[in-house]
Amino acid sequence: ISVVTVYLDRTPVTGETPSRNISIPTGSNYHKGSELGWADSILWIDTDDYYDDYSEPVIFEAGHTYELAVDLEPDSGYCFAENVAFYVNDLRGNRVDGVFFCEFMPPITHVALTFNAPVAGVLPDYDPNLPADSHIYCDNTTETDTTIYSVTWIDVTDNNRWMNTTETFLPGHIYRVRSELKTWYGYSFSGDVTATVNGKPATAELRDSESGDYLRVYYTFPAIDGQAQTYTVTLNPNGGSVSPTTKTVTYGAAYDTMPTPTRTGYTFAGWWTTQSTGGKQVTASTVCYATGNYTLYARWTPKSYTVTLNPNGGSVSPTTKTVTYGAAYGTLPTPARTGYKF
Repeated sequence: ISVVTVYLDRTPVTGETPSRNISIPTGSNYHKGSELGWADSILWIDTDDYYDDYSEPVIFEAGHTYELAVDLEPDSGYCFAENVAFYVNDLRGNRVDGVFFCEFMPPITHVALTFNAPVAGVLPDYDPNLPADSHIYCDNTTETDTTIYSVTWIDVTDNNRWMNTTETFLPGHIYRVRSELKTWYGYSFSGDVTATVNGKPATAELRDSESGDYLRVYYTFPAIDGQAQTYTVTLNPNGGSVSPTTKTVTYGAAYDTMPTPTRTGYTFAGWWTTQSTGGKQVTASTVCYATGNYTLYARWTPKSYTVTLNPNGGSVSPTTKTVTYGAAYGTLPTPARTGYKF
């Protein structure tokens, strides 16, 4: 037998009693042994204490490392390979003097995160730095319009609104970052785990879910300093006329009142970021997130008119026709009058 796997229902957590519930996959060619006389064929060892009395812990203690020893025997006709691999769930162990051992590390008592601090006009940092030996990670399976790597930024000034991942920071606003962290297998968070963000104390909440415990960390950054940058928008009437032809806008503020251009035969259809197709419409309530001078373009819808067709002594059907400014009339009806040619 070259690979041996057992499954433990829960890993060590500070303050809890050790689990004795292990299971062996169906169809395995090995079973729990009885030669060592251990209850359920397992023994928990506190490696910080066992050299004195080799006694099992009553509860797991913070900062201690524990080994799980498992007494296993091969089924009749089988034997364990000399270099047999041993796993408890996904955690690799080893075999020493005929006994299988797997080590579980001390609970994590502190988490240190480092983010790029908010700067006006810059996108939020969704990938924080973690110490290389921290044995924790930001879950990288989550990605939505407001969350990446289980990191969410919240605009406290704007009624605690969750920011869109493509949204940049605004001057004068206060922002809070929320991170959700998990541990490597074999590790766990202590019940009184603490956290810092950029070296400052943060709020740490230990939570549970169907996929296991995780740590939620909150930190609120100070308000962003500095004055908002202003830019010049050129207003291109696109075949019409407009006054004024430029407008000064402020980063992070609404455009406010926009001039209405005019064009003979056309109805104004709004200011747009592109000249003819695509782009986004800009209104008085649109917030400016530009980072340089730029141009907006007027778009137009041709007007339609009703033409009355007077047969002038004859008859015609229909008596009206709708036409569009700048377009051909198209097919016109032919009237009739007795004794006359149209």
